[in-house]
Amino acid sequence: MRTHKLLITLAAALALTVSAQGSTLWDDISKVIGNFFNNAPTNTWEVGGYGIYISDAEAAEITADSFGGGARVQYKVSPSLGAALDLSYARSSWTFASLAFTVQGGINFGQTATLAPYVFAGPGWNIKGPEQSIVAVTGGGADLDIKALKWFKFFGEYRYITTTDPQDQIVFGVKVPL
Repeated sequence: MRTHKLLITLAAALALTVSAQGSTLWDDISKVIGNFFNNAPTNTWEVGGYGIYISDAEAAEITADSFGGGARVQYKVSPSLGAALDLSYARSSWTFASLAFTVQGGINFGQTATLAPYVFAGPGWNIKGPEQSIVAVTGGGADLDIKALKWFKFFGEYRYITTTDPQDQIVFGVKVPL
């Protein structure tokens, strides 16, 4: 019991202590959270291309694992919120299209780079095959913006597509801000 009281007292004292910058612990935590989800309006567009690996190719009526490519157009309302339209090409035809809504954060590595992890979800359309269908797409990934490379950034993500035979897709590509 004495240990609990001591820990509660120390935690309260730490929260109320003023640091050298004249702020409390809560102010410091708020700055970190505020920098992770920066919501200043940007209204920017990005276009990109990517390579894709489909690990469960049976859902796309392919007998083996498959590689392909795709194109993306992304609109960002703010650095934290956006939407992306994707069109994927594999095995000699356009196979899949999706519109995903994204929530993104950012971790700044000084003047070197910014890593921006994100999650997304939205509807998708299986274009190829006898059963063209509307499906759900979810996943996550990250943008890597190397500050020395001002005109493009890298991204990688994992997508899960829910169909009667679910697909796993791994995507790596580049985006160019417009």
